[in-house]
Amino acid sequence: MWQFDKGLIQVEIGPGILQASTPPDKRSLLEKLQGTSAPEEGQLLLEYSQTLREHLWQNEGLILPRINWTDNYGVDHDELIVYIGLNCQRFKIRNLEDIFNYLAYKVREYNQISSDKASLREVFESCLQDINNNKYQYAFEKHQKIYYHSFLQGFNYEIMRCLSESGAILLKNGDLVRAQAAFKAALPFINDPNIVEAHLKSQVAYNAGEAFKITQHFQDAYNCYLQAGLIAQDVEDTSLMFLSFVGLAETTYNMRMWDLTLHALEEAKKLIRTQPNPHRDTIASNLSDSMIEIYKQLRQQENNRQAASAPTLFNDFKREILKSLINSIVGAFTYKLFGVSGGTMLAIFGDSTEYTFNKETLFFKDVSGSVEIKDFQNRR
Repeated sequence: MWQFDKGLIQVEIGPGILQASTPPDKRSLLEKLQGTSAPEEGQLLLEYSQTLREHLWQNEGLILPRINWTDNYGVDHDELIVYIGLNCQRFKIRNLEDIFNYLAYKVREYNQISSDKASLREVFESCLQDINNNKYQYAFEKHQKIYYHSFLQGFNYEIMRCLSESGAILLKNGDLVRAQAAFKAALPFINDPNIVEAHLKSQVAYNAGEAFKITQHFQDAYNCYLQAGLIAQDVEDTSLMFLSFVGLAETTYNMRMWDLTLHALEEAKKLIRTQPNPHRDTIASNLSDSMIEIYKQLRQQENNRQAASAPTLFNDFKREILKSLINSIVGAFTYKLFGVSGGTMLAIFGDSTEYTFNKETLFFKDVSGSVEIKDFQNRR
């Protein structure tokens, strides 16, 4: 399985490939008695890698990154799995050269785009257009190229964003294992002092929370929603604060921590109050009405100490109300509601902080009480 800390290129080989890439032991009895080492397992893979690396550099000016070879007895005798960053390919080979032909092909493919930061960020904008048009395959393939060059050059901002957005696409595709791996790899970058885009950090934590919630890792989801909300509160991003409160409510509901569920919904309500007037945005009205309805249901469950169907309760809320919310946002972030196995996920793409809402401002802090997501740090 792909692991972020094991290098850009990781190759898992079947037992037959390992055997074929290990030179025969031609040591004499005397050499064995003298302690001469036996041929290293997979030695030919290392030698062929170096030969290809020198060829690509000398003839094409291309870099073949270091390859992390591991054996995998869970694949067929002549099969292998190649991870090149976010790209994953599983196939069978007839001879060892097939592996290196594939690696050379991918290196050439990925170097068809410019690798400087400005160019990579332009590709990000193209990804957002694809996502807006529901062309997730196109967006994911572009993310793969961005990640490849960003990893090689240590562009942590681009790496974090690639991992978060690709994780959401993978989750939409039902690839829960790789999605979780991507989100887990993205989270540590939130603490990078050289990444100062707080809105993106909050978004990454929120996306991870959605993924962990879908896979029923509720404590991890709780921690991510809390982190997203704390960052959003620091920069007064009330829309992400609201979403974090909803995430905390859904997660604590599933954890049977109903007092926190009610508290989260109460705090979320404070963020969506609007002043009454004839032209009040109907979206804000629907948000408020639905939150009140959920609050009533949970209050009744709190009194009866009986759990209703959490997926139905919160999925209906997300599909109808958050859909209205995200359609009211103008520009900047791209919000997508995904129906996946385990529930509904709201994924956020993009990094711009320049966004507004249609008509009147949807969120503001309620004068009747402060909104503090920090309360949840001490109430777990």
